[in-house]
Amino acid sequence: MTVKEKSISELQQILIIKKKNLAELNGKKKSLKAQLARVELDIKKLTGTKKRRVSKKARPKVRRKRAGRKNLPQMIAAVLSKAKSPMSLKAITAAVLKAGYTTSSANFSNIVSQVLYTKKEFKKISRGKFNISKSAPRSKKATLKAKRTVKSTRRKKKAVKKPALQTATPVTVSRKS
Repeated sequence: MTVKEKSISELQQILIIKKKNLAELNGKKKSLKAQLARVELDIKKLTGTKKRRVSKKARPKVRRKRAGRKNLPQMIAAVLSKAKSPMSLKAITAAVLKAGYTTSSANFSNIVSQVLYTKKEFKKISRGKFNISKSAPRSKKATLKAKRTVKSTRRKKKAVKKPALQTATPVTVSRKS
């Protein structure tokens, strides 16, 4: 018999049977998922490894911008410029965090250390002591401001009239032929 030939009561019975089968299968699926999770946990305990992750090259790099906030080198520079003497890595890390820098790093002092050693703005004074470099590169704003002042002083110099040079009376040279 095809579906068209069956009565409504027969179709309802078939529907009830299929719903029961679906419920049983969903329950079985749930128990299998739980069992799989336990097996994966056992494997993880034995091997000490996690699931394979996608390689760094395959993952897109996502860098979040800190809207309205200073980046780490700027925060370190601010902390060191306020300090009266060179600071240790531990003190710089604590001061940067106290100043309000937020991070999700497990070992933030390693990141601060990388910045201190790689940026030319910072100078290693002695073992583990850092200070801001006197020949530190300027920020973009400071560079632009310096250029503007140079241009304005050039304009002022051009505007100032130079006094006329006094010249001696012209000497005439006569030619004798």
